[in-house]
Amino acid sequence: MKNLSELAFKLNVYADLDEARNYYEIIKKDFAHKKWSIYEGDKRLTKEAWYGFEELNYKLAPGGWALQSHLETDEVNCAPWIIDTYDPVLKNNNPMIFGFAEKLIKKIPMAKWLSISETPPGGGIVSHQDSHWHIHLPLYSPEKSYLTWDDENKLPIYYEHYPADGSIYAWNTMEPHSVVNSSNELRVHLFFKVEKEDVPNLFKITGKI
Repeated sequence: MKNLSELAFKLNVYADLDEARNYYEIIKKDFAHKKWSIYEGDKRLTKEAWYGFEELNYKLAPGGWALQSHLETDEVNCAPWIIDTYDPVLKNNNPMIFGFAEKLIKKIPMAKWLSISETPPGGGIVSHQDSHWHIHLPLYSPEKSYLTWDDENKLPIYYEHYPADGSIYAWNTMEPHSVVNSSNELRVHLFFKVEKEDVPNLFKITGKI
């Protein structure tokens, strides 16, 4: 297990939190039909993802929006976390890419698979490893919500809370980690993924989105 200083970093670029939250409110209102949930029974998810949701008894599993769609049809919604296992061709002409999301992609051109994740009170995501680094902007981050960094046995070593203050964080989610929301409030993050080789260039980006 790596040291915490090798796992999580605050970027030099930051977000207008009010604008980002306003974007999320528009997505919730105007694109409620595009929200993915476990109840859709999307069989394209990996077996590991299904086992994780089963462990959470489904009702505590997170949901959200894949803002950059890979699908040729809008009839099926993407799961926000597994979308890089779908058709690898990104479509930035998705109608959900506007306003803050459009500014983010312009400011951080290496951003891929932009998504919004909602984790319900008492919910979470079981320990796993991703194929890319994840970059997170917490929109709503209750005090008792955590990203845990886990050991090789999937047992938590570090419990880290990342506040919603406009900061954007780069996480080496290729290492074992999980999400825990022990609060009675919704945890909402806007996030995207980057290729490992693009991570150093993230720190060269400065200013406000």
